[in-house]
Amino acid sequence: MIILILIFLILLYLALCVAIPPVIGKSRYRKVQDTQQISDSTRQAGERVRCLETNQEALVWWLRVIAAAEHTLVMSNHDFRTNHSGKDLLAGLLHAADRGVKVSLLVDGLMNGTKMKWNVYFRALASHPNVEIKIYNQVRLVCFWRMNYRMHDKYILADDHLYILGGRNANDLFLGNYQARQNTDRDILVYETAPEGSTSLKELRAYFEKIWQLPCCRLFMPGKIGQKNLRNRGALHQRYQDLEKRYAISGYCHWEEHTCLVDRISLLTNPVKNCNKEPILWNTLCAQMQKGSDVLIQTPYLICSKNMYQDLRNLTAQGIHIRVLTNAVSNGANYFGCSDYLNQKTKIQQTGVTVAEYNGRHSLHTKTFLIDGRICISGSFNLDMRSAYLDTELMLLIESTEFVKQLEEMFEKIESDSIQALRKPLSFHKKCLFAFLRLLDWQFHYLL
Repeated sequence: MIILILIFLILLYLALCVAIPPVIGKSRYRKVQDTQQISDSTRQAGERVRCLETNQEALVWWLRVIAAAEHTLVMSNHDFRTNHSGKDLLAGLLHAADRGVKVSLLVDGLMNGTKMKWNVYFRALASHPNVEIKIYNQVRLVCFWRMNYRMHDKYILADDHLYILGGRNANDLFLGNYQARQNTDRDILVYETAPEGSTSLKELRAYFEKIWQLPCCRLFMPGKIGQKNLRNRGALHQRYQDLEKRYAISGYCHWEEHTCLVDRISLLTNPVKNCNKEPILWNTLCAQMQKGSDVLIQTPYLICSKNMYQDLRNLTAQGIHIRVLTNAVSNGANYFGCSDYLNQKTKIQQTGVTVAEYNGRHSLHTKTFLIDGRICISGSFNLDMRSAYLDTELMLLIESTEFVKQLEEMFEKIESDSIQALRKPLSFHKKCLFAFLRLLDWQFHYLL
């Protein structure tokens, strides 16, 4: 009997820790209207970009950026797994460390904290003298109330001239062609030809230093360097040699040839501490949309608070045409997001936005806002409450008519396929699952 009471009290403690802190934050920041200040000054010309659309293309360019580092290499990712593509990246990071590059890797504590401790490949990398790995907000029972605050950033930064930022996690769902079922996403490669000027790369490096120094970011200690670590390092070395033969990633120098010049790039961010967040990034996105008349949004989920719904209604009431491309329920990879969409469909329609549901081979995971054919805002921010109030998020604001036109053409193609596609009927087990999740959704909508 005592054991059952103890188990009940532990479960109650965990449930209250998960549920209560975000509720407090949601009410506290209900009327916050602060936005991120974006300088209107003209930046020094020299920022060039490339859009990485396919998962295979993204893997190759991630490896090229890692191979290009000569002094410092920074990587931050929400969900880093040691499946095929994850081992590819670890092999690249280890090869960089062997060349004398100082490697800093930052990962999220919920997705990576516990499993990293026992993972032989992470331990092999972390035991290298040129490598430091930190874990953001690792989950601990003594402060379990902080477990909902996640680091959702995804970027790689090499020296002072290259970085990739976007929405892809470091695993086979998003990188390479290692499995049939994938999530499609978008990353932006940025090549700095004049790093001495005022650049978005400097903004990103300053952001990384800010989050790296937070008390909630704890150094990962791999333990003693034994023969097992050395053997796993050897396996990663061999993997890198195989990657080099396959992709010829080292010594790549055609950055300017395969990128296009843009007018300006700015980094948009959420607050970084592991606590309830003011919706500064969401407010900034709304302020940018308010400046336009035609807005295209790609998002895997549509999960809004009352205030977010009101913000969308205010925008459409001003005559701003907003089209949203998201996953159909039959195509979504996030079952909680899909169940919430079923519950909130009427509220979404009442905002005045036009929604197209994508029924394709892969699930959409792209997060992009296109405004009036001249502004692209792309990165990790989902149109959901987690991105607005709980997680760290990064978006790049890019001004370029040529670049945005390319993305608009991609959007129109996918939207056309979405409108014309027949709705896939839900299987019986999915119908039962969504019926159950829809009941839970009303209680935990604000955590999604």
